[in-house]
Amino acid sequence: GNSTSTNTSSNSSKYVAWTWKAGGNKNTFNVDDVGYANASDVNMSASSLNSATYNTSNRWSDDYAGASLSTGYEITKAFDGNRTTTARVEATQTAMSVALTNITVIDKIEVRGERGYITPYVEVTVGGTTHQIGGDPDTLITGSAGTTSRIITGVSGALTNVKVGRVNSGRTYLSQIIVDGKILVDDNITPPNAPSIAATGASVGTKQGFSIIKYDGNGTAGSSIPHGLLQSPEFVIVKDTDDTDNWQIYHKGGSPDGGAKLLKFTGDQATTNDGPWHDTPPSSTTITLGGGGTNDSSNTHICYAWHSVPGLQKFDDYVANGNADGNFIELGFRPAILWIKATGSYSPGNWFVHDAERDKFNPTAGSLQLDRSQVEDNLGGAYSVDFLSNGFKLRHDGNGENGASGNTYIYCAWAEAPTVDLFGGGANAR
Repeated sequence: GNSTSTNTSSNSSKYVAWTWKAGGNKNTFNVDDVGYANASDVNMSASSLNSATYNTSNRWSDDYAGASLSTGYEITKAFDGNRTTTARVEATQTAMSVALTNITVIDKIEVRGERGYITPYVEVTVGGTTHQIGGDPDTLITGSAGTTSRIITGVSGALTNVKVGRVNSGRTYLSQIIVDGKILVDDNITPPNAPSIAATGASVGTKQGFSIIKYDGNGTAGSSIPHGLLQSPEFVIVKDTDDTDNWQIYHKGGSPDGGAKLLKFTGDQATTNDGPWHDTPPSSTTITLGGGGTNDSSNTHICYAWHSVPGLQKFDDYVANGNADGNFIELGFRPAILWIKATGSYSPGNWFVHDAERDKFNPTAGSLQLDRSQVEDNLGGAYSVDFLSNGFKLRHDGNGENGASGNTYIYCAWAEAPTVDLFGGGANAR
């Protein structure tokens, strides 16, 4: 570039940059193995993803067989496609049961309760086999805030029953049942548009699991944007380009309860704030937005979204062992770039950065932190990491990456030499 800024081009100073490639030229989409397609070949307009988001093949609410429901919280509220409306049982001593018909599961079921509050244990019957999610739904759950959904994967067959259990400090709610990525909606209901906000510009690489989406916010919590990828994003960054709002970040490992909590580059602590993402993780078709920072009315926003791709990139978490001989985390590739951050209230929660360019030999100890402006520092080797052919190995017990045993850390890792053919060879992260 031609910049003379002291932030990017000061004489004799050293700099590092990391870049990713999505779909090539603006408004192009990498949709197959032979090249790029026109933007019109990928659905990015409002309501264009309704059929991929909802299953409206049945009157699902007719199958309810549970306890009496609260006035104004009828079972139809669980099958209207709206995350903010719910069915509700008043008494804490009774469960909700929906005896479903005409629905086959391939792999995954998600059951959502009231947004921002605890979802009790759930039981599903698939192919004649009963599976409990969390535990026995007849066991009372303590607490009023926490997880907002229960998820089970690796099940297949006819789904014949969903049972939502009980909480001992409030009512039981059911807001949505999602089967293989599609929200069950009654066939006489018109659900909210998916997406509700159209992309005004995009560059999407489906093979590399990375997209860049430009959109104008509408200020309505619960709205959604398309991401153009073939599966749910696991790491999302949004910036309001018309405001001084912080970068808004979602990482699946930062929301282990099934919701969507906010992370930031500008602070070293995770947050319990679920507003910017409406406490709703990205789906296979859309990213749900909340309020300020992700969906300011009439402001332009830029969204960067990734999901894991075997041999290319991985977004996940690990639990610290707290030892100088730290964890080995298997990635399936040798990383070129590695970001690590503590979750929850654990301190420090800085975004630690390692890469194979600044440290070409193990251990990679040159520490940079995305949330701080300090110079590169090896911190006395306190944050040494080995980059190995199939993952990374922590060589320390520093709190920022491997503190007290049992603490959870999230990571983002991109491959040095991808084992997948993206553009005729070469990594998409440098």
